[in-house]
Amino acid sequence: MKLLLQKSIICGALLYAQYSTASNASQPLQLKDAIQLTLNNNIEFKSFDYNIASLEFNKAQSKLKPGYEIGLSTEGQGANEEYTLSLESIFEAPQKSKARAAFATSQLESLQNDRNIKALKLIQATSTIFIELIAHQEELRLLEARSLHWQKLQVSLQRQVHAGAASNIDLNRIKAQVQQQEFELIEIQKKIKSSQIQLSELWNKKNTKKLIATGDLFSYNSLPPLENLKEKLMQSPLYQAKPLERQQAESDLSLIKTNNLIDYSWSIGTGYNTDESEQTLEFGVNIPLRTRHLNKNKVFEKEASMQSVQLSTTAAQHKLELQLQELFEHSQLQRQQLSILESSLLPALEQAYNQAKRAYQKGSLSFQDFLSIETDLFSARQHYIEQALALHKTNIAIDVLTELN
Repeated sequence: MKLLLQKSIICGALLYAQYSTASNASQPLQLKDAIQLTLNNNIEFKSFDYNIASLEFNKAQSKLKPGYEIGLSTEGQGANEEYTLSLESIFEAPQKSKARAAFATSQLESLQNDRNIKALKLIQATSTIFIELIAHQEELRLLEARSLHWQKLQVSLQRQVHAGAASNIDLNRIKAQVQQQEFELIEIQKKIKSSQIQLSELWNKKNTKKLIATGDLFSYNSLPPLENLKEKLMQSPLYQAKPLERQQAESDLSLIKTNNLIDYSWSIGTGYNTDESEQTLEFGVNIPLRTRHLNKNKVFEKEASMQSVQLSTTAAQHKLELQLQELFEHSQLQRQQLSILESSLLPALEQAYNQAKRAYQKGSLSFQDFLSIETDLFSARQHYIEQALALHKTNIAIDVLTELN
């Protein structure tokens, strides 16, 4: 399984971001570096490294054979003492060592997969917040341009009112429109700040005031065919989670069963009697008596648990496949909507706006009609930003499911 720490940009449309923690000037920061910041600084993710190291130690220990014990004992007193030097160990059933190693391996593989899943979720969170921040900044630029436009109209209309060529009604409408833009600017600034705070939480940093995300919001990567995505899904950590859970349950059951196997302890030693000046050689084997029903309840419980895992594995994988198909189809429809906006709706509204602007300046179009056409264009541009953001979020979700990039 590929290392997720080497994962690069999920969404190709996000070109780069600017961020600085040490200077007043913002510095460029690519999304892949932002993801790396998350993976390097997220405490929950870093804790996996310690747990994996612990399981790797357990795996190495599981292969060890029973050790040897050397004993020295004495009996009697005075001239009639007997000393015994012995060496003891156990004949362990070979299946036990294999079962321990298999169980330790399954635990390690499952934890490593959990770590990869956690990384994917962090990557998704970072990428989503970044694209949201880019969209909010795009909205901010749109609002600032509109606010400046209405301020210029207000100045122009004030002159017309003083000259008696326009009414105070239209002037008051423009003043209200300017104030509305100021209100909306504050709202979008709040959203930008919220995104910055969310990123600071992911990075465990106190301040991201200098974070300025930049990129082409309206550029999108093409998705591979659905069948290719399904193949990648089957190799992804999310898809492998349940099979690994089943593998761990199987190795646990095998370990429980092998614990029922009998171990033979043996000892060999030499004794010396001081009274008789006699040396003896001793050898012994200890065979414990166990019943065939040892750990029977645990075996039964684990077998029942395995059946449950097998059923849930099929259901979980089927759910992921349906989720991928739904996201893919949703992405295709979103692309169609964006295509309509780009090729037809926005050009038509921009042309209508330019015509209305000229007509209004000539006095052949009322202010109310001009405002209506300008509002239609502004709403369409806002919708364009929202649709682009929605498509990126869908594609990010697909990338996470399939580990596409």
